[in-house]
Amino acid sequence: YNYVCKYPKTLGENVRQAIYLVRNQQMSHQAAADATGVTKSVLQRYLKKNDDEIPDVLSQGSYKPVFNDQQEKQIVAYCHDLADRFYAMTRKSLGELAFQLAEENKLPHRFKNGTAGNDWISAFLIRHQEELSYRTATPTSLVRITAFTKAAVFRFFDQLEAIIEEKGYTADTIFNADESGISIVPSFYFP
Repeated sequence: YNYVCKYPKTLGENVRQAIYLVRNQQMSHQAAADATGVTKSVLQRYLKKNDDEIPDVLSQGSYKPVFNDQQEKQIVAYCHDLADRFYAMTRKSLGELAFQLAEENKLPHRFKNGTAGNDWISAFLIRHQEELSYRTATPTSLVRITAFTKAAVFRFFDQLEAIIEEKGYTADTIFNADESGISIVPSFYFP
């Protein structure tokens, strides 16, 4: 995760004040930007727009988020849904999911080659570190062994049976899945 925003967020009122200084007080763009604490590029961007198009709080960085908060919460919910079905979301599949969502919703993005970049994936995991964590595959641990109970196995097969019935799958449409990705296994090893 390499991107660091150099400028703090600013209020829309500061941008409106800078626009007023340029239009009515005949100040230069740089002087108005310095007087109000906004960047010159933000001032120039919003000089061309109406006052009602200026948000109450805005970022002054050059990169804009691809997804809004609600869309990112849906991605997190999808990861949790997969975890409830005993599947894990890999970094690669998370990047591909982000690309597909951006394309289907016609959102402007900088994703390439059918996937989001490592910077976006890392930033997403940092933003949602309270709900998600990235794990590398490890050998079977004591936690997994003790969690492998009769009730957990029955729960898995009950969910599997419900999905098969709901989707109408047959034996020739079921395939094995990869087991690497985001996991609940701790990262330490027992000797």
